[in-house]
Amino acid sequence: MAKVIVMIFIHYGVEVCSQCAPICRQVANGADQLDGTPDSILAHIKHAEELVNSNSITDLVENTENLYYALYARLIMEIAAVHLCASFTLGFRRPESDRSFQLPEPREICKTFLLCKQMLDEEDVCNHLNKELVKEHQVGFIRYKSDKIQTDGFLLDDLLGYRRRALDVIEDETSEFRQEWRKATPMYEMPPPEILALQSEKYLIWTPRWDAVHKAVPAVSLPFIDPKTIPKEIWDREMILDQRQATLAKLESKCVGDIRRIDDRRRLIDFVRERKCICRSTCSCAWDCTQDVEHPCPCSERTLSLMVAKRRKSVGPLPFGPRCNVLAKAIFEGIASVRPSDANDMELSVEINRAFSVFAEEIRKQRSTGVITSPTMLSVSERKAELLLIRAQI
Repeated sequence: MAKVIVMIFIHYGVEVCSQCAPICRQVANGADQLDGTPDSILAHIKHAEELVNSNSITDLVENTENLYYALYARLIMEIAAVHLCASFTLGFRRPESDRSFQLPEPREICKTFLLCKQMLDEEDVCNHLNKELVKEHQVGFIRYKSDKIQTDGFLLDDLLGYRRRALDVIEDETSEFRQEWRKATPMYEMPPPEILALQSEKYLIWTPRWDAVHKAVPAVSLPFIDPKTIPKEIWDREMILDQRQATLAKLESKCVGDIRRIDDRRRLIDFVRERKCICRSTCSCAWDCTQDVEHPCPCSERTLSLMVAKRRKSVGPLPFGPRCNVLAKAIFEGIASVRPSDANDMELSVEINRAFSVFAEEIRKQRSTGVITSPTMLSVSERKAELLLIRAQI
């Protein structure tokens, strides 16, 4: 889960920083970048990746606990920030989708964060939460952001007028937001108004911070098929069949992806390699792809990334950490592609649970290349180590 949550932060330009120690800030094109300081979320994830072939229960327990509290404390703060952002109705509408990827609106990403928190709250993950440790992480983060504002300053007026309106809500003791978060949880340390306003405005955007995303996620070569390499008569015949599938989907009030998923004429991966849609009806692209069946599916890259990872028998060409970043990006894009009208807990849970299975399998593959040679020969300590790694990564 940590990988996916951090990937969400990256897409929104949210800073993931050290929460108890001073850090050096990195800035690229005006967007705050993730740091790698010893007590940051990223540092704990990196340490877990370094321990991927380790069977030291002591090291793995320590790393998993450190990552859990750093992530849990920050997640609560971001839920509050998104909640504040979602409480505003801005005087403009998002542009109509041109099939390019758009970030979920604040209300939708808040649902995702709440589901992630529910999973972290499960007893088999943590049966005794150290509230003081959660508070310690949050106080450290607030201290860092306060120092940053003193250095950089705080501009009250922004282009949308959001900060001034946010400050009014935060400072109003009778506001719904203030009352809810003052009593909602003893584990939320509310930052000063200026910090919370800056923290929450990150979720106003709908275009990802692509520079930060591309820096964190390496480019990968996927086995797409160039239509020009397919004989014309074969391609034309497939286009006719695609049109028939789209027509059938419309007649049955389905999307073309639903029809292809029950059609055993071709493997699903063959459709995806040709950039043809296999998305379920809950995907934001499903109906557009049904109406224009010849248009490349915008989800084909993230879908093929996950398919290739699942079909791969061993580790991929990338190192373990960057490989997991690619998967985390694909998983988040799957979460973000659920249509707002269908973004209920069940649909979002399906996408989040996919992260568990994908990362668990990737960890097993990585460990099979290390000191462990046969899953059937795993000792009790080795099985415990593998489980701890899975928890640390997701």
